[in-house]
Amino acid sequence: MNKLKIYISTLEIESYGSLQIPLIAKKFIDELQKNEFELFIPLKWRDYSIIEKEIDECSALIALVDKYWTSSTWKASEVTYAACGVGAFSKNELFTPKPTFIYFLEKMEPCGFMHSINKLIYLPEDFNKACNIIKSNLNLD
Repeated sequence: MNKLKIYISTLEIESYGSLQIPLIAKKFIDELQKNEFELFIPLKWRDYSIIEKEIDECSALIALVDKYWTSSTWKASEVTYAACGVGAFSKNELFTPKPTFIYFLEKMEPCGFMHSINKLIYLPEDFNKACNIIKSNLNLD
């Protein structure tokens, strides 16, 4: 399989002084790695210009969404930049939108801004089916 780098947008939890991602997110990431996806998983805040450059260097973005993720302007900016080229403070006129996938880590509806982006690809709960949809959209099947 041709490896394409995928930006993972997930919100970490600080526990006992270390950053950790939610268990269900970790399980999905493990499944993505079993399917030979190369993942870029930033766990700390960086300036928006750095985040946008990191997204530019990836082939797609997968947002691992829970109630904490939806409260983050930073995470919303990652999705809007990947899907539309509209960042936190600027719009990249030369940007080519990336396939932008949404995987809900818990039962919830898309949050407000998601309704305004018709290019988002919502993944099913089943890890295997989700991986197959990602492969199909990235022309890897």
